[in-house]
Amino acid sequence: MPPPQVRWDPPGALKVDEQRYTQSVIVHPKGVDLSWPKHQGRSLTGKTIKAWLERYKPEVLIIGLGAGGAKLALTRKAIARLEAAKVEWHALPTRRACERYQELGQEKRIVAALHLGE
Repeated sequence: MPPPQVRWDPPGALKVDEQRYTQSVIVHPKGVDLSWPKHQGRSLTGKTIKAWLERYKPEVLIIGLGAGGAKLALTRKAIARLEAAKVEWHALPTRRACERYQELGQEKRIVAALHLGE
């Protein structure tokens, strides 16, 4: 089963295998998860990163930080958790994160946590 195809769909949405989403999603090799943590506010914490790493076991984690004024920040603990896990990771504006996901293709187990700023 090939990984899902992801692309930015302005304004403020994205498409995963032609299904349009207007809320933050987590794209993993088996599909899409809508369980974005609602308590996050404007920061992604080490606790959230740990949960994603344990649940999805990515080789590459791409984090879409949002677009426009609704951008997330990674806490120091989140960055430390990513570095300790020794996974390749990218934190980018969501539009660019979608592009990066497609660029990496099927080489590795890629997970994309894409924030849309709802």
